[in-house]
Amino acid sequence: MIARRTFLASILLIVASDGAATTAASGERAAGPRERTRFFIDAWGRKLHMPSHAQLSAMRPLLTTDFAAAIKLAREDQDAFMAAEPDMKPGLTEITFAGVEDNNFDTYAFGHSGAIDARRHGVVVIFRQTYAGDTYRAWRRYVWVREDGAWRLDDVIDFGDRPHERGSSLKALFRSVEGASK
Repeated sequence: MIARRTFLASILLIVASDGAATTAASGERAAGPRERTRFFIDAWGRKLHMPSHAQLSAMRPLLTTDFAAAIKLAREDQDAFMAAEPDMKPGLTEITFAGVEDNNFDTYAFGHSGAIDARRHGVVVIFRQTYAGDTYRAWRRYVWVREDGAWRLDDVIDFGDRPHERGSSLKALFRSVEGASK
C-alpha cells in the first residue's frame, strides 16, 4: 500500500513538474507584474531591437493583444521599407525594450511598483551600465494589464536618464510608423 501511494505521488509530481516547465517557458508561472517584468527582461532584455516575426510569436504570451498588434504592424512596415529601400537603415532598428543604450546593461534593479490606475500596473526598472569608467542609468516603466487571466505587457515607457520627466511610450512609437512606408 505504501509503495502504491509513493508511486501515485511520484506520477503526480512528474505531471505537475511538466506543467510548470511548460508554463515557465512563457512566464505564466511568474504571476505578478514584478515577476513577469523580471521574466521578460531575463528572457528578452538583451535580445530585442525591433522583434522579428519569430521573436514576436515567441513573446506573444507575454504581450497584450493591442501591444502585440502595434509591434506586428510596425514590423511589417519596417519589412516593407527595407524591401523598397535596401540601402537605407529603417527607423526602428535601434528600438530597445531594456537597458541603457542598445539593450546593454550590467545590472538592473526594481524601483517603484504599483497600480497606475484601476486597470494598469507599472513596474519601474533602473538599468545600470558601466562604460569607460562611467556609470550610466536608464529608467523604464513596464506597464502590465490583466488580459485572459494573466498579466500581459501593454507598453514600455522609456525615461532615459531623466526619471522625473515624461517618458516616451514604445507602443505609441510603434503606432507612429504603421503605414509610414506605404
